[in-house]
Amino acid sequence: MIIVDDGSSINPLETISSLPLNYSWKLINQENRGRAGAKNCGASAAKYDLLWFIDDDMRIQGDSLSHFIDHHQAYENTVCVGTTFEEVLKESSDIQKYRWYLSEIWQVALEKLSNPLSRTDLFLASANFTIRKKMFEEMGGFCDGLRDAEDLDLAFRLYLAQIPIYYNLKAVGYHMDKITCRSYVIRNRQYISGYKILRDKNPEYLQINSRLVVKEVSKNRRRILNIISLPIFVYLIDNFNVFLVLPKQIRYRFYEFLILGLGRVFVDRKLYN
Repeated sequence: MIIVDDGSSINPLETISSLPLNYSWKLINQENRGRAGAKNCGASAAKYDLLWFIDDDMRIQGDSLSHFIDHHQAYENTVCVGTTFEEVLKESSDIQKYRWYLSEIWQVALEKLSNPLSRTDLFLASANFTIRKKMFEEMGGFCDGLRDAEDLDLAFRLYLAQIPIYYNLKAVGYHMDKITCRSYVIRNRQYISGYKILRDKNPEYLQINSRLVVKEVSKNRRRILNIISLPIFVYLIDNFNVFLVLPKQIRYRFYEFLILGLGRVFVDRKLYN
């Protein structure tokens, strides 16, 4: 197991030593290079044939590795993407539960995908996927210059190289990252920025599918979003959520419009710290 500390401000040894690891591990410290740079560093140091990428906020279901191995034994020159759920607890914040609610909707859609992934369904979740080291190196790894959407960029390059990507429902991982409304808005802004960089840098990707194209918001919806998308609402949700008095259906609809407005339309509006 290779752990890459990508310029964090905490001592990772304290966290690692508290984990119930039954196998050897190696820690690599480096200055911050972003997710792509961290994953490339770990891949370069790997000694074995099969690379398994896992994000630092993931809890992996025990038998996932065996399902990945079974896949690669059956389909040699392919890439395998595992399932990633959102973990939610009773004490989780309402915005965390909303994120889990969205994840459940997306998961239902993912379970209907055919294998290998078609051009229109193409995606790659770098939080939980496997690829042969030789193939990863031949593809040039993740694009080091990208600070976001590096996994989607790799998915497009794999497609252009005619390398199939499979989605594996049995290789399960759970995101344990605790989000806030503010952090979720910022994450959406990063997605939009990353997609724009990919479109500008690789216009040929647009011929594969429309995933990188952000749909324009109608004038009427923009007017509604302009009223709803107030940074003070984000602050209230994260600090003392007065919206909990609303029914869940109405509350979640409000979250949807607020995050859409501040995360994709009015991205220049400054958020409260």
